[in-house]
Amino acid sequence: MHSALILILHSLTLRNYINRTLYGKKLNCPDSQSTVNMRILRGIVRRIDRLGEKMVDENNIEWEKCIFYIELIGFSKRTPHEKLPENLVGKIVKVYRWCTFDWHYRTNVYATLTAEETERVLKGELDLTTR
Repeated sequence: MHSALILILHSLTLRNYINRTLYGKKLNCPDSQSTVNMRILRGIVRRIDRLGEKMVDENNIEWEKCIFYIELIGFSKRTPHEKLPENLVGKIVKVYRWCTFDWHYRTNVYATLTAEETERVLKGELDLTTR
């Protein structure tokens, strides 16, 4: 019983340490050559354009490529200390997403960008469908 309690406390302490120190900072990924930034932008899906390009996955589910128009509102809840630059508040970002289920096509819902997409937007690029 005593060792189980110590293990639980150690696990909680480690989780708190990770949450306090890693979010919002750069983290070296052991299985990749690059550094991933943990800052993630989020916004509201305002429009979705279906492109007609489709693919079928290994489970025989058909996916359709779409362009999402996301209105930026700020950073994710994981980085509450981060503030979105004023020149980006309310801007519309275009990103590719693959959709299959009806709830993938919902508008006026929250959506997050990937770390790579976030970095591109912070550098001033709003149309992420060009590359």
